Amino acid sequence: MKKVSIKQYNGFTLIETIICLSILSIMLLFTIPITYTTIDKQKETQFLNNLQSDILFLQNMSINKRGHDIHVEFLSHHYLIYTGLFNFPTMRQYPNGWEALPQSMQKISFTNGYITPAGSVLFRTSTKEIRVVFPLGKGRGYIRVEE
Repeated sequence: MKKVSIKQYNGFTLIETIICLSILSIMLLFTIPITYTTIDKQKETQFLNNLQSDILFLQNMSINKRGHDIHVEFLSHHYLIYTGLFNFPTMRQYPNGWEALPQSMQKISFTNGYITPAGSVLFRTSTKEIRVVFPLGKGRGYIRVEE
């Protein structure tokens, strides 16, 4: 009978496997916070794009539907879109952790494609404040981030 030496088996020892797995788990721990911040930034961008699209939509509707009550009402955790006299409002939720501050403008009305009260809406997130400014004489606003 032939003797088999232990040195003929090729493989990893238990200690080598544990070291590799611990290095891999440490590397994974660093990627999770990066993923969450990326998702939060994408939600912020998506919400602001939707808000600008809603403003443009209402501006165009006010040109076509003269005399109807077309406006946006900003509440603490969502905003309502009113497109006419007999329509129910459409509700859009803010992202988690966002709120519209009460000292900012609460309602934006549209008359013949123009925003009637000039002003700004201030949103507070967990890390910064975002101000959406609607200047006098313009149909759309612009976004200013205040950290």
